[in-house]
Amino acid sequence: MGYLFDASSLILLIKRMDEDSFLRFREKIRVLDLTLYEVGNTLWKEGSLRGVLEEDEARSLVRYASTVLGSVPRVGITTDDFEGVYDVARSSKLSYYDAAYLYTARKSKLTLVTEDAKLLGAARDVGAASLRDLGF
Repeated sequence: MGYLFDASSLILLIKRMDEDSFLRFREKIRVLDLTLYEVGNTLWKEGSLRGVLEEDEARSLVRYASTVLGSVPRVGITTDDFEGVYDVARSSKLSYYDAAYLYTARKSKLTLVTEDAKLLGAARDVGAASLRDLGF
C-alpha cells in the first residue's frame, strides 16, 4: 500500500522519525510537488516568524526535510488535471491545494495521510489516515 503525504503529516513525520527509520519507510511514501513548498514555508514560519523553533533547530529540520524530500518520489497534477481538481475543490469545499492532494490520492490509488481534519473528512473514500492512525 502506498501513501500520499500532505505537508501537515510530512512535517510531523520529519520531526518524529530519525533518518534510518525514515529510509526504511520511504518506499511507501509519495508527495506532491506542492509539498516541498508547503514544508519549506512551514519550517520558515516556525523558525523565523513564530519563534516555535530556534534558528539552529529550524535549519537542522530544513536540512533533514531536504534529505527526506529528495528521497521520496513526487507525483503531481498536470494541466489535464486542472478541471478535475477544480471539481473536487468545489464539491468538497476544500482549497484548490487540498483538493490537489485528494484528487491525486484518488487518481493514483494512494491512501492520503493528513493531519487536517477537514481534508481527512473529505478523503474517507481513499482510506485517509493521520499519522496517529498509522501508529506514529
